[in-house]
Amino acid sequence: MVDSNIKKLRILKSSLPPIDHDTLKYNLRYRVISDDRNRTSHWSPVYNISGESIESVSGAVSKTANVVTAVWGDANNFPEYDIFVKFDSDAFFYHGTSKVHSYSFLKTGTTTVRVKVQIVSSKKEIKAALNIFDSGSVSLV
Repeated sequence: MVDSNIKKLRILKSSLPPIDHDTLKYNLRYRVISDDRNRTSHWSPVYNISGESIESVSGAVSKTANVVTAVWGDANNFPEYDIFVKFDSDAFFYHGTSKVHSYSFLKTGTTTVRVKVQIVSSKKEIKAALNIFDSGSVSLV
């Protein structure tokens, strides 16, 4: 019977691409490849899959010597986070990506810092809908 060799594939949330920054959805397409890799299908249309709701979480920013560390929780357990930092009265800028619920960086002669954490997205820009933690202004003196 033809249907006896049908295989199902489950894609884990951790394997999905980053959320689209503009639509707040996962953009996904696929193609089928035979077991012997001799035949492939065409790419499927792009599907826009709704993500989970994003909840704000608590966290903290601390300073030890010249190292600033931000830690936060995550009710949804997202696989990666984008970290944005603002020193004194400067503008926020993308500082890095973290796969764990903490991020450390060096203090650079400034008196205050503010850290925003958002789930990883297709663009490295701040978007309020993706934000899960905002430390507010923290004194480094």
